[in-house]
Amino acid sequence: MNVIFHHLAQMTIMKTNAHVSASVESAGVISNPQPRQMRKGRGKTRGFLIQKKRKNNLNGKLEVIIPPDRTIAVGPGANNFVAELSVTVDQNAKHDVKTWKKVSDLAKERIVAHMLDAFEITDTQHTRETILHTANNLYRYRRSRLHDHFKKFATKEERLQNIPEDVTEVEWKFLVDYFDSDPFKSKFKKQKRVLMIWTLLLMRPL
Repeated sequence: MNVIFHHLAQMTIMKTNAHVSASVESAGVISNPQPRQMRKGRGKTRGFLIQKKRKNNLNGKLEVIIPPDRTIAVGPGANNFVAELSVTVDQNAKHDVKTWKKVSDLAKERIVAHMLDAFEITDTQHTRETILHTANNLYRYRRSRLHDHFKKFATKEERLQNIPEDVTEVEWKFLVDYFDSDPFKSKFKKQKRVLMIWTLLLMRPL
């Protein structure tokens, strides 16, 4: 996946961590999405920890703030929000498509519904946009990590034999072909150049 979105997603999580001192107030709407089947692991531990925290609350919901003028979660529950959303995106958004835009509307609705069920947030257009905006960044970050895994192996055979966690065999085959395509390689090179320019600009003294 592209380098720029890798760093954008990291910056989103850093922004979230920077707002861990605010208070919380709002209400949620209940829905229960059905996640897709995955190969194995890393999301299970994270999801279990969030579920444990939810059980400790009387209404089964966690607190978080979504400011009306920003599409980001803040406050003491922001880390929980990002962690739970990351697991939910992994469970619902397939990687056998080229971009987040191509992820099905049904999958996106399941992601939104689950977050409305898990957190004390009102079901407004702004809340939904914030959930999907953050989900977009997390999906792109995950895609960048999958591309990093792809680059570890020299041949297509090796890549196909080494399926990463939380993607199916079908998804990984699609990604191996996609990452090896000329359009993706060209796009990746352009984004690396842009990132290098931005890095140089940020390093310039004021």
